[in-house]
Amino acid sequence: MSLQPIALDLCQASTLRGRRRSSIRPQAILPALGYASGATRDESALADDVECHIDHPTTAHTSSHSSSFTTSRHQDDLTLSSPKTTSTVTTVNCESYFEAKCRPGDLRLKWRLASALFQYFLNGWGDGVTGTALPYFRAQFHLSYMTSSLLFAGTMCGFTLGTLFVPRIIAFLGRFYFSHQNLALQPLSPFRSIFSRSRLGPMGFSLSQARFLALIITSFASPVNFILMGSKRGLAVMFIAYVIISFGRAISTAPLNLFLSEMPSKPLGYAFGLWGIGAVVSPLIFQATAAAGLPWNHFYFGSLVLAAANTTFLAITFMPTAQELETDRKKALAQVTSQPLDAKNDTTSKSVKNPLRLIAVMPYQWAVSVFTLFYCGTETTIQGLVVQYLLAERKADPDTVGYVTSGFWLGISISRVGWSYFSPSASTPCRSACVGLAMLFLIWFIDSIIENGASVGLIGLFFGPIFPALLELANDLLPAEVHLVSMAIISAAGSVGSAILPFVTGVITTEYTMNKWPYITVALTSSLFVVWYLFPTHQPVVRALRQN
Repeated sequence: MSLQPIALDLCQASTLRGRRRSSIRPQAILPALGYASGATRDESALADDVECHIDHPTTAHTSSHSSSFTTSRHQDDLTLSSPKTTSTVTTVNCESYFEAKCRPGDLRLKWRLASALFQYFLNGWGDGVTGTALPYFRAQFHLSYMTSSLLFAGTMCGFTLGTLFVPRIIAFLGRFYFSHQNLALQPLSPFRSIFSRSRLGPMGFSLSQARFLALIITSFASPVNFILMGSKRGLAVMFIAYVIISFGRAISTAPLNLFLSEMPSKPLGYAFGLWGIGAVVSPLIFQATAAAGLPWNHFYFGSLVLAAANTTFLAITFMPTAQELETDRKKALAQVTSQPLDAKNDTTSKSVKNPLRLIAVMPYQWAVSVFTLFYCGTETTIQGLVVQYLLAERKADPDTVGYVTSGFWLGISISRVGWSYFSPSASTPCRSACVGLAMLFLIWFIDSIIENGASVGLIGLFFGPIFPALLELANDLLPAEVHLVSMAIISAAGSVGSAILPFVTGVITTEYTMNKWPYITVALTSSLFVVWYLFPTHQPVVRALRQN
């Protein structure tokens, strides 16, 4: 089992040109929910429906030294090839990480959905406040535009580390011992396996346990971030706080993205929308707190309430049920009995190529990654520094200018929620960039705070669908066996862009003042048009067949 991205279609392609851009229909990429067949009445969220297939890792290497995954689109059973150690680690076979077909009235599933959506809201809460808070950070710690932009580099470091280590962390947290006969969660087994692998016998892999522990452990990243930010200990501590929270988000969103991808399309759109709504609300609260004369760090200490509620909610709703644990154990035991047969086929297993090597020679992967780098960098440069531009060049009111950031995120929220209901074409990123470029010219040449704020909100509205459109385009263009690694690379590219481009902008504006900000944002947005021409010019084969 792997943490698969949203869509699972294979597109046969070998060149960057020659095909039309695919249409983006998120409803088509998600399995529809139906009624569970059979007499099962347990409130489990695991699937027993063998008709639902999601490609997943078929070979896992898990040891005290390394852990990696390789996938094959031609096999549906999870197999193991383990290093020569005194104990055996097995993984389980599961057609779906969660229940792909369930009763609409399943109360447990509804609560899990609510908990996942609240996690996305909290992610946006911490993500959206940076642009409004930067002027206060600069005044408190006497930072320049360049040094304050280092916080974006902290976000990049955290997300990059998280996306690279997601498979290994999930594989580690899912370990359990067969010697424990009771159907109970074994949260200490992964850590005990480091020191006593041979003494306690063979191990299996529990998908539900891995998901639960990953969500609970990473949920503590938010309170740690809020405490460090509220401590007012300087730029170095804030940098560490941004690394921690970004790392936690990268790990937690992996199982949550998979959970939402196996449900109807609307929850996925709501998740992205709630991320944006959290980013709308937090600048409003921060600005209101500062305008009332309260120290800005009170915002972060008050946010601890949301973090505590999030951890509690996740712990209650995503606790594995007895049926989930039993299903994991049965499939792990079945895997143990199949190991002699797997040993005979070891030559075939070794012939499977590493997804990283496969993806390294795929031009579409790098085209999407480069576009994502420039898009995320442009978006962060606009929303992260627009408040400082309005303060420096438009002499805006410090007590109200922070609301401009909320307008940007409100536009993001509206467009991403609407993404679930409309069917934009594949040229959406290009058209959105065109509108964004026009709005930036208005900000540049019109000396009006009201107009500038409205333009920023419209930029958010039209920029919102670009990222999900890129993800689906990547899934259309790339083979299914590399989707997991592909999404990790795309996310890392976005994090790099969100760090490097705002930092470079900070260096330039420190040297030449903030009046150079419009020049930079216009140039970055224009670069999106250049990169867009690396993509195909007509529909991928599989997408066209599905629409017909």
